[in-house]
Amino acid sequence: MSEHFTTEEEPVCGAWQRLVQAALILFLALTALVLAHYLLPSNSGGLQQQVRTLNEQVEQLRQEEAMPSVVLNRYRNSICYIFGIYQV
Repeated sequence: MSEHFTTEEEPVCGAWQRLVQAALILFLALTALVLAHYLLPSNSGGLQQQVRTLNEQVEQLRQEEAMPSVVLNRYRNSICYIFGIYQV
């Protein structure tokens, strides 16, 4: 009689073991996908656009910073009349 229980338990145990393994593999695969989604940079195009925009802004600031010296060098020997009204 004990042989009868042993033969019936083995297929059930094997099926249960395969079910647990499949569930574990599925869980690990889903966990890996979720981690990859949140940890890997998915929006690299947006990041590149931000870097490009920041580079353009820095270049514009450099040009604006250099503007007074360019004007001074260009019109150094010129005569200029500045008129202003100030109120206190």
